[in-house]
Amino acid sequence: MQSNVIDLLYLAASILFIFGLKGLTHPKSAVRGNLMSAAGMLIAVVTALVSEAGLSWGIIIAGVAAGSLVGTFLALKTRMTAIPQ
Repeated sequence: MQSNVIDLLYLAASILFIFGLKGLTHPKSAVRGNLMSAAGMLIAVVTALVSEAGLSWGIIIAGVAAGSLVGTFLALKTRMTAIPQ
């Protein structure tokens, strides 16, 4: 990847993290803030894997799919009262 594209992707990821954290400050915007932060993390991880390690897209998609399945299962199984403030 070109360094300008990599820098822009990291910038987009950091902006999403910042706005995601800001969204977590109020219960009405917490879901949106969590999704924005997750999108920022996805962009950062994929950018790092593609630019540095040279991994193929198949391996990255398989890792994202596996992580999404585990995360979804744990999110549905964990009760809100079990999550610390």
